[in-house]
Amino acid sequence: MAALLAACMALLLSLATLCMLMRIESRISKLERNAVDTQENTDSRGGDFSDSASENQTVSEPAPTPDQRYRPYESDDETFLQRLNELIDANIGNHDLNVDFLAAGMMVSRSLLFNRVRRATGKGIVEYVNGIRIERSTEMFADENRSLTEIAEMNGFSTLRYYSRVFKSVKGEIPSVWRERMLQQMKK
Repeated sequence: MAALLAACMALLLSLATLCMLMRIESRISKLERNAVDTQENTDSRGGDFSDSASENQTVSEPAPTPDQRYRPYESDDETFLQRLNELIDANIGNHDLNVDFLAAGMMVSRSLLFNRVRRATGKGIVEYVNGIRIERSTEMFADENRSLTEIAEMNGFSTLRYYSRVFKSVKGEIPSVWRERMLQQMKK
């Protein structure tokens, strides 16, 4: 009974998140259309303003560039990454920490999340999250009482095999060798 209730609550939460994302994407689409319409109206008028009303108007700021239009919540990538890192840190052990989860938590679309992370870090979102998970796991290597399997699970990896594969792609060697070398350096 408790499992059924938990599943229902998870479904309701997912639906609420989906509705919220749809509303946000709708607002972003409207803003994009308005920006395009504004740009087209500006371009269609040309450079010759002969009526007296336009001569008395002050020149406003230039239209935003495409990169500036896609920043609905933060004005800079550093703030965005800081919020993203906080979300990742709070859920680092969650096996369900994926692109959809992060996009919902950041209240942006998947594509906006991909674009912002790629622009700020030069990495894809999965590569970025895995890099953070690997760095957090290496911090736990000093505790000799924890097995690699425990460390992998605490950092959101479902299996030791997947953890080892990701670790090797990030650090260049398997975690057991890395840990042994690190422990030897600490003993010196």
